[in-house]
Amino acid sequence: MPYFQKLVHPNGVALTGTWNITEKSPYSGYFSNMYASRDLVVVGILGKLTSATPQLVYLILFTDQYPRMLIGPIFTDYIFAFLYWRFLKFLDQRTA
Repeated sequence: MPYFQKLVHPNGVALTGTWNITEKSPYSGYFSNMYASRDLVVVGILGKLTSATPQLVYLILFTDQYPRMLIGPIFTDYIFAFLYWRFLKFLDQRTA
């Protein structure tokens, strides 16, 4: 067996690891061009909004019972959804 760089340290902690699409394949072509695959960005927006919206409603309805440490992730999900939306706008400008 040829030598290869170990990705896992003997104590079980991962040291390094990368995954790259280096050649054409019938199985790995859809997301190889990030700018052509808008579906991934739309799924990211929907995922962030569907995870944060019920928590935001619960925060508004039950403000005194909601754990304060969960407020940050709600707003970061909305920030990332906004950034995904801006990336879609960037793609529109780039293709025009």
